[in-house]
Amino acid sequence: MRVIDVDWKKERVNKVLVKFTPGQVAENWQYLEPGIRTALPPFTYEDPERMNNIHQALLSGLIDCWVGNIQVNGSWKPYGFMLTTLSEDTISGVKNLLIYVVYSYSKIPLKEFEANIGTIVSHAKNLGCHRIVAYTSVPKLLAIAKELGGDTDYRFVTFDIAE
Repeated sequence: MRVIDVDWKKERVNKVLVKFTPGQVAENWQYLEPGIRTALPPFTYEDPERMNNIHQALLSGLIDCWVGNIQVNGSWKPYGFMLTTLSEDTISGVKNLLIYVVYSYSKIPLKEFEANIGTIVSHAKNLGCHRIVAYTSVPKLLAIAKELGGDTDYRFVTFDIAE
């Protein structure tokens, strides 16, 4: 997987969102790991054990890796990825698809998110999910979520209890 920086105004080529197999994750871990480290959700932290847990979850299929690709000069190149996993509320039993990580190698226009959200919605429906949920404090991602019809009024509150 050789990553590229995309000139979205210049490039008018095919684009696709694909779900990596565990084998593809293993082959491309060197490209995925730095982005995952950068974009971890607020309820975890980065250290070797946590990264190993995430890697193992990807290899076992507990977490799915979705890679956005663009076709440039006849070959496919990734422009970003997201990790998703099934999340079940243990009290109510409601299932949701959790977007665990979103990372891009270049700035991605809203229209690209719009083009890819249908794939994620279909995946969530196939899993019997009620909603797609995510955590972020990134203003650009909040704006995109709102533009795509997401409810951004809720707040995720954390209290650090580490000493």
